[in-house]
Amino acid sequence: MRAHQQWNMRLVYMKLYKDHIDSIVRSRDEEATPGNAPYLREYQTAVNIGLGQLSDEERESLKQIAEKWNREGPPREEKER
Repeated sequence: MRAHQQWNMRLVYMKLYKDHIDSIVRSRDEEATPGNAPYLREYQTAVNIGLGQLSDEERESLKQIAEKWNREGPPREEKER
């Protein structure tokens, strides 16, 4: 049996804003591609930068999505990403 994913604002952001995170990583290191060492090295920093760029309303929305996903699970299209 697979453990249930516990969603929070950060994890929802990482799922929904993947393209934005990728662009931040690439802006910090042009050699970064998903999965390579430069990408992995910059990834968490990029997530922090991206989260810091969000408005209070956007953060609150991500928290509400996390609560919903914890109750109901993410939508199918998010599961398949």
